[in-house]
Amino acid sequence: MKLRYFLPTTHRERRRSNLTFVEPADIVVMWSPKAACTTAITWAFQHNGLLEEALGFGPWIHRYRLRRYQKTERYLGRLRRLSQHSRYVVKIVRNPFERAVSSFVHAYRHDYEDFALREMLGRPVDRQQRFSFREFVGLLERSDLTRCNPHHRLQSTPLERHVLFGLKPHRTIKIEDGLERALSEIERSFNLPETDFANPVFRSGHHTSRAASAESAADRKDLWGPVLPPAAAFYDDDLIDRVARLYAEDFQRYGYDTKLPR
Repeated sequence: MKLRYFLPTTHRERRRSNLTFVEPADIVVMWSPKAACTTAITWAFQHNGLLEEALGFGPWIHRYRLRRYQKTERYLGRLRRLSQHSRYVVKIVRNPFERAVSSFVHAYRHDYEDFALREMLGRPVDRQQRFSFREFVGLLERSDLTRCNPHHRLQSTPLERHVLFGLKPHRTIKIEDGLERALSEIERSFNLPETDFANPVFRSGHHTSRAASAESAADRKDLWGPVLPPAAAFYDDDLIDRVARLYAEDFQRYGYDTKLPR
């Protein structure tokens, strides 16, 4: 354990810990990319009276979060006052096996790791010649998962690692157990207005459809279609072990089984 984690948290650590706030109830929401983050941010903005303004700023709600909300005093002031005694802290997480495949699909379709993969693989990686999940895991193994691209980063954050001054969730929500139901329960507990999750604003454009497949997808490089195999199809025993080692902190901290759910 680093000495750093026995000292007070820094502003930079707070900023890097992916926090938003449900202001009327003084709730802290900790989230991660590729773990229903769009739903979480949309839900918080709705309760803060900011959703209409955010959607007017652009259809991608994170653009407003990054360029407007997180630069305001209403956000920065709450960030400064954050402490281990915060009233109620919610952490939203996703099974690391599922999230690793989702991160792979995101990198596959948005090109941002192509240069690093070309350097690692010693072959062309471009829009015509893509990469497999197995190759992507090889890239993750060369990465610092505490500081790399947020879509691939550990869900465990600097604030959670602090021993004396850290932020410990009062409730951890595993999205595969029902995110919308859990958020509705929080609304009832804090007398917040009920959210209509059927509203299209709660549907992320990043979602992909999955279809059952008995065929392995671990080495496939033809994944442009609208329907992809389920996450389990991307794994064999080797990849299960490698991803379990990469995200060991998340598996342990959030109580996930390192046996792949099928």
